[in-house]
Amino acid sequence: MKTIRTICRIIVGLIFTFSGFVKVIDPLGTTYKFDDYFRDSFATPELLVLSFPFAIIMCALELILGLSLLLNLKPRISSWLALVFMLFFTPLTLYIALVPHMKSWFPQTFDAVKELHDCGCFGDAFVMTNWQTFYKNLIIIIPVIILFITRKKTQTWLTKGPEYCMLGILVLLSLGLEYYNYQHLPVFDFRPYHIGASIPGGMIIPEEQKNNVDVYEVVCYYKNTETGERKAFTLKNLPSKPWIWKSTENKLVHRGYQPPIHDFSIASDAEGDITQMVLNDTNYSFLFIAYDLRKSNLDGFAQAYNIAEFADKYNYKFYCMTASVAEDIQYLKDTLIKIKKINLKPPQSKTIYEKVHLYEKEGQVIELPADSLPPANESWNFVGEDSTAVESDITDDGFAIKFYKTDDTTLKTIIRANPGLVLLKKGVIINHWHYNDFPEIDELEISLKKVY
Repeated sequence: MKTIRTICRIIVGLIFTFSGFVKVIDPLGTTYKFDDYFRDSFATPELLVLSFPFAIIMCALELILGLSLLLNLKPRISSWLALVFMLFFTPLTLYIALVPHMKSWFPQTFDAVKELHDCGCFGDAFVMTNWQTFYKNLIIIIPVIILFITRKKTQTWLTKGPEYCMLGILVLLSLGLEYYNYQHLPVFDFRPYHIGASIPGGMIIPEEQKNNVDVYEVVCYYKNTETGERKAFTLKNLPSKPWIWKSTENKLVHRGYQPPIHDFSIASDAEGDITQMVLNDTNYSFLFIAYDLRKSNLDGFAQAYNIAEFADKYNYKFYCMTASVAEDIQYLKDTLIKIKKINLKPPQSKTIYEKVHLYEKEGQVIELPADSLPPANESWNFVGEDSTAVESDITDDGFAIKFYKTDDTTLKTIIRANPGLVLLKKGVIINHWHYNDFPEIDELEISLKKVY
């Protein structure tokens, strides 16, 4: 029995240690996953303020527990905590896996709940489906129960004083790792946007996966006018009176293959979608990532402003990718100017040109917009095209950073910082920085010329 107990302790300890470690080195990633839980799985956005503290506590506790099991520290308490973990997360993962079915079974109760595609139990290091995660927990809970049942027979190898000292070291180690990786970028990067990754390469779908696409089923929600009951129906069994249609949803039946990068895009109202232009640029490009401008670190933004001016000087592209709306952009500009974090350049006038067609009749030449034609009953002859100034006004407000729209989930995946900076060339990520580690201009100038 002692051998079985030891094997169970090592297996559970290794799983908890690995799971805790990949979360500890990416505390923001775990925070975003808690956001998904509160906002989507439980439809309780008012609890989003708890995401960060929950992430810090849970990640550290999981790593400490895993290391304690491996080192056989406080075996009785460790066994209790391991069982509590499993008794909490096993039903939770079952609930997450059942959410798509619950929306059909109980549409009135789960109308606002959304499906999560993974629970994040191993962070970005190892992504599992919701059902795989649940089955994994069912397997892990078996050795955990054995440890719990035999907890009184397990003896620690240290006396009380050294044991507490060792636990204290584990606590400091776990919290220290979390603090460092929060203030900087994760020391191990498991995301598809790591240094050296090709963004276009990450978008490629292998030939053998071409036909592995998402399959959806149309689900229609009807309300019974007599009883008020709300119920889901498929197109094959649509009801008649007294049921009336309320809404329709495309329910995912089978998730097809998704490349590691499947939602990267850059666009603006003025320029449209410039994704391919950015990824095909043979020169250096800076992607300045700020998913929420109202939460962005202002010192980091001021540093990035200087880098944007440096990029403009050497003809490098600089794109600020954000999910914020126009009001947030203006708020940020006003705040940076008000607290004198930036030196605003003088605005520049720019003349806008429009293509026109030239028509001639009896020596008289007229200009018409390219999409217009001269009167049909008059004999005007097309003689060529030209461009003409249609507006001359201030189109540049002097702000060195130009803003582009990108989905906030994508921005949070690209870099764990708000703001963060990515150096790109030919679609390949050359380097990236947390706002606490933005390079100085002279350092960047030397690096771009000699290193990259």
